[in-house]
Amino acid sequence: MTADDVVHADLEQGRHPRGTHEFMSLANLNDGLFAIVLTLLVFDIELADPPLTEARQLLDVVPQLLAYAVSFAVIGRLWLLHHRFIAALGSVRGELIVINLAKLGLIALMPFVTSLLFVSPHVSGVLVYLGVLALIEVLHIALMVRARARGDYRVVLSGRGFAFVLLDYAAWIAVLLLGMGVAFLAPMGGLAALALAIPVQAVISRVAPREAAVLG
Repeated sequence: MTADDVVHADLEQGRHPRGTHEFMSLANLNDGLFAIVLTLLVFDIELADPPLTEARQLLDVVPQLLAYAVSFAVIGRLWLLHHRFIAALGSVRGELIVINLAKLGLIALMPFVTSLLFVSPHVSGVLVYLGVLALIEVLHIALMVRARARGDYRVVLSGRGFAFVLLDYAAWIAVLLLGMGVAFLAPMGGLAALALAIPVQAVISRVAPREAAVLG
């Protein structure tokens, strides 16, 4: 089979191998959107009564700065994990591109849902924020499962290793759901619950096989 035959076969199957224009376009779109979202977070930070004339005005933006810090860390984690996922792929197909776009659509909402935390720091704002994060995690799991089912990874990951990767993401979703429950009693407590993911994931990483680090 010639190189042209391979290309035609890939196109007929809707498969775009690493190195093709389609694959690189997807990777560039991912990085570009994450960069824009991280930048937009800072534009919502503003003084209630500009210009800055008194030190107390800085105290007014502390909640905004905290919301910015939380979201920057959360989105930074999402970018790192998405970067690892793309790095592990040997090809992409139409269904992966669609799921990826849906995930990017939710990530693009992060500046807006972050603004809810300090514009209206009530239970509704926290629930929307944590709910969007939970949906992003679900879509990322869908990406990983679909890529494995279609044989699109360029790395070999055993069933046990992949199970620990899924467990890692499931733990994040569980923490987010817990945070949503806590938010009904104490809105900011729901956000604070995110810190629970750190020790939980540390335990999972400790017992997971080394190969799981490829995607987790």
